[in-house]
Amino acid sequence: MAVIGSKDSLNRDPAKMVRFSHAHQGVGIIANNSFKPTSDADYFMRANVMTAFITSNSVADTARTVYSVSGKGGSLIWAFGSADDNGQTGLVTTWVITVDGLATTVATNAATTDFYARGFLGTPAAYGAGVSANGSSIFPEGAYEFGGRNGASGGYRDTNGSDMDLMGPNNNGYIVPYTLLAGLSQPTINPQACIRFENSLTITVATNKANTEAGTKNAGVLVKLDS
Repeated sequence: MAVIGSKDSLNRDPAKMVRFSHAHQGVGIIANNSFKPTSDADYFMRANVMTAFITSNSVADTARTVYSVSGKGGSLIWAFGSADDNGQTGLVTTWVITVDGLATTVATNAATTDFYARGFLGTPAAYGAGVSANGSSIFPEGAYEFGGRNGASGGYRDTNGSDMDLMGPNNNGYIVPYTLLAGLSQPTINPQACIRFENSLTITVATNKANTEAGTKNAGVLVKLDS
């Protein structure tokens, strides 16, 4: 019988994983010296980027199996579900994660951002921001609000809610915050942020919103197997 928790320091309880919702254009990875968001389906929906992914239509409140493995151990690093439509709020993403035979249901809070919200599971590796004028400026974690955009102006906000859209003397740039997903080194450098399994892992995902759009209906996971 599987038991949540153990004598070692590894996390086997999916309920302890970080869960959040974010505009899908603002979460991704750095590849080839540029930011690749999860909204870039042509890049993300590849076997050399994610361990497993699905591109079927997302039916509201209907689970889809994203990944299943048995007879192997490893770590779940992160997962994401399908995104909501632009202009909509309230997306809830629910995962059922079965670790060594024990199923646990976890879900995000209802999303408040209305800019293609997507649910994510897993601790981000880092936060940052770039300036659209040159893409070279990086800002420290916590410097800006990463939850959404200022609906009145279309610009991003700082932590006090002030408009941060116009940057240069000629109003020629804006701050683009992003959240970076962790890589395959996460089980080594931050094992508590992952879910450890010894023999089997199954992951399903569902959202409360239907989605049939090619770029936003997808879901995926990153898993590192022991061998």
